[in-house]
This record gives sequence, C-alpha cells and structure tokens, in this order.
Amino acid sequence: MDISHVSDPKSVIQMTRQICASESLDAQIERCIRFQKGRYAILEGNFCGVPAIFRVALSDRTQLELQKTWNEVERIGAHMADGSLRVAQGLKYSAKSGLLISERANGDPYLTILKQQPETVHAERIANWLAQYNAPTFEWRKAGPSHWIKQAQKSSARQPHDFLRSKEIQILDQMAVLATQFDPQNWRVAISHGDYHPNNLLWDGNVLTGIDIGGSAYLPIYKDIARSLVHLARRDIKLGAASKLGTDKTLIDAFTDAFKLNETEIQSYLPFFIGFECLIKVETLDAPVWRQKAAERMYDGFLAEFS
Repeated sequence: MDISHVSDPKSVIQMTRQICASESLDAQIERCIRFQKGRYAILEGNFCGVPAIFRVALSDRTQLELQKTWNEVERIGAHMADGSLRVAQGLKYSAKSGLLISERANGDPYLTILKQQPETVHAERIANWLAQYNAPTFEWRKAGPSHWIKQAQKSSARQPHDFLRSKEIQILDQMAVLATQFDPQNWRVAISHGDYHPNNLLWDGNVLTGIDIGGSAYLPIYKDIARSLVHLARRDIKLGAASKLGTDKTLIDAFTDAFKLNETEIQSYLPFFIGFECLIKVETLDAPVWRQKAAERMYDGFLAEFS
C-alpha cells in the first residue's frame, strides 16, 4: 500500500483500517496515540475482541525495525506470558503491510507510580523483570569498553551546560580507568531490552508488563541496569534513603541480587555503564533548573565514589 500520502494521524487511521479490511482482519481502530511522520504510528483499538495496539511502519527503514520487533516478540513472548512479570504478547504481524498488532497491556507507566509511591518494594520488581527477560540468553564474552567510551565521548561533546560538561570530562576519565580493569576479563551479555526504564513498564497493581522491546539486542547486561538507575536519578526519584554511584542504592542492591552480580561486575562493569548512561543522554539547553541540578547531584555522587 502506498504510504507517501500519510501525513497526519487521521490519515494513518484510515490507512490502517484499509489494511485490516484488505487482509480480512477482525480489527477496530479507535485512536492514534503516537505519530511520527515518515517513521511510524501507534494506534489503539481491538483485534478479535482483544484490546490491542497497532504499530504501523511509514518508511522502509521502520518496516525493517518492525520486523525486528516482531521477531523479538515471538522469541520472548512464551517466556514471559504468565505470572507477575510479562511482556505484551504479539497477536498478528503483516510484513506485506508493515503492521504489527500486539495485546494492549493494562496499567499505568511505572514512572508515574514511582513518583507517587517511591517505595523500596518497587526495586525488586524492576530488577526481577529485567533478569527474567535476560535469563534465556546469558553468556560471557570478551569485554569491549572502547566502543562505549567513544559513544559517551561523542554524546558528552554536545552537552550545552558548561558546569555539567566539566564533570562529564571527569566521568570519561574514570570510565577509562575502569576500562583498564576489564582486559582480559569477560563480561556478561544477553538479549536485553535495550532501553530499560520505568516508562517502558506498565503496572496494574499485580502485573508488571514490559513494552517497547524493538531495541532488544545482545548487550552487556550492565547497560540496561545502568539505564534504569540513571533514568530515575536524573529525575530525582529515590526508592530508598541511600545513594551509591550517584544513583539509588536500593535499586542497585536489587539488581545485584536478581542478577547475582560478582565482585568484578559490581566494582568495575556496573560503574562503567552508569558512567556511560550519565553521558549518553545529555541535558538540553532549555532543561529546567531542577533537572540540571539532579544531573549535577548524580554526577557528583558518581565521582565521589572514586575520590
């Protein structure tokens, strides 16, 4: 189907309905909840009587990404279909039309809940969800820190706030020191979420459901752990009273237990990736002052561990 005319949410709803009709799919489209022109759209509705999310590719590139997402949904779906830690299950995929349909998970974004109820019990759930997701594909590979340092350097160079940039240079220096401890050590990798943070988790009071797994890939396990830790610290959300490495010690302890991290992982690999996550998403020029201050506290807390 020609997608060149799709320029707004109304058009993408009409197009998706046409796709479903042409493929005899029992689907009802209710509304568009996200639209990026020339990239993708996400819609809500029902499929075969089940509340569903419809992802529509609006370019060749995003169609390849959608295929990758479907492959991951099929891989992990059965492993996390039941219990209190789940992923949204896939319902239908059409490579021809660039349409992926998955169940619509219940619940609210976990970040919203953490803001309202920053209780330590949440830490165990966050850690256990990621550990369960990674578990089927754990393996040890030779550590390769240079790739991550180069990415961090490139991102940090775009930092518009001088007082943060000066601290980021110190973090880069510390990452380089930590990297000297890696070789010939191995680190643990797994197919991981790729962008693991509480806004990609939904909580309904009983079930924690992970969403947006299209970026999943073989990664050092510490990368997604650090992503979650830094995401909360940058927003000044604490689940416990104590801090470590500029982030929430309660959550670090929960990840340490869930993944059974060894001393090298605790002392070298996790700090390295916390440093990486500090730098990979710099604050924007117009970031509110409270957010800049939260980043500064995180940076100071990280660097204090090595002074």
